[in-house]
Parts: sequence; structure tokens; C-alpha cells
Amino acid sequence: MFISTMHSNYALAQSLTQRKVRKIDYWYVGAAAIGLVLFAAGYSNQRDLVLTKLFVAAHRSGEDPLREKVSSSLADASKFLCGAEMVRSSRTSCEGAKRFAAEIKPHLTADQIKALGDTYDKWVILPYGRIFTTEQLNSHPEFFSPVVIVKIRLDDWAEYMRNAPTETVSPRDEEAEILFGLGQLVIWPFFLAYALALRITKVTVDVFEWAK
Repeated sequence: MFISTMHSNYALAQSLTQRKVRKIDYWYVGAAAIGLVLFAAGYSNQRDLVLTKLFVAAHRSGEDPLREKVSSSLADASKFLCGAEMVRSSRTSCEGAKRFAAEIKPHLTADQIKALGDTYDKWVILPYGRIFTTEQLNSHPEFFSPVVIVKIRLDDWAEYMRNAPTETVSPRDEEAEILFGLGQLVIWPFFLAYALALRITKVTVDVFEWAK
């Protein structure tokens, strides 16, 4: 469309001089420069957004094994707490472990995981500790080993999530992404197509000697 429009405009010009033809260089260089600047700006913005999302996705993929270790340790603790011998002493810690399993969810923040640890203390460790006397616990601290491992796994998970990259998208960021996306699809190709049409038209003018 641009090529045919430019060609018809200069072909039908009544007083086309070499000076006017040389001005075409300024027009197409200017249009091309604007197109390239818009492309570079849009590319830089979209690149940052894409890289941020890639970093977040990579970090989340590393979170999965840590969360699975928490679930696996909790399953072992539940098996121990819900055994016949332990249930005869108290069912509270067994029921607490079962409830706690539903609280383990992906992509929790470090503070949320810390709160989970407090919940685990309340639902599981404290009821379990009440089964024994103070003398027994002092003499055999290993009694806590089957249930404390979950706390260790939770601490590892929380530490990992404390270093998680942020992916906060404000309305302004979304508007900018839409604007630069529009520029990638429409605006800078428009300027580059216009510049290319002007350049081809100048070549045609020179070849066919339309200028006087």
C-alpha cells in the first residue's frame, strides 16, 4: 500500500526536482530511526518481563522437591503417630498431623511457611509431648525425632522461599505491557514499512529519471 501510494504521488508530481528527491532520504531515515527506537524500547521492556517470569518459574520448580520433602516427612510422622500404640495413648497428635497435611500448598511465602511451623507445633508437637512425662523427655530427647524432622523440612522450605524473586505486576505494568505489545505488532512495523516504501520509491525515481 505504501509503495503504490508513494510511487503514484511522485509519478504524478508536476514539478519534481532533484532537490525534492534528495529530501526523500531524510524522510525514510527519520521514519526508520523512529521505528527502530520503538522496537528497541518495546523489546527491552518485554525482555525484562519475560526474564522475570522465567526466574520466577525456575525458582518455583526448585521449590517442588523441598515441599515434597515436607509432605514425605509428614507422611512418615503420621504413620508413627497414628500407629496403634500411639493412638492408645492419645489420638490428638494423629488427628493434628492429618489436618496439617491439607495446609501444605505450593508457592507459599516464607512468612506463611513460618506460620505453618507454628501450627505444626500447636497441632502435633505439643500434643505429642504431653504423652510423656518431663523426666521421660529429659532422659530420652530422641522421642521427638519422628515428629521434629517435619519442622526441619519446613525451615528448609521457608529459607528457600525467603530468596524467591518477586513477580508483582501493577496495573501500570500491565498497561505498559499492552502498549509495548501494540508497538511490537503495529507501530514500529508501520514506520519501517513507510521508510522502506520511501526508499524503494527514491530508487524508482532515480532509475526512471522522473525528476528534472
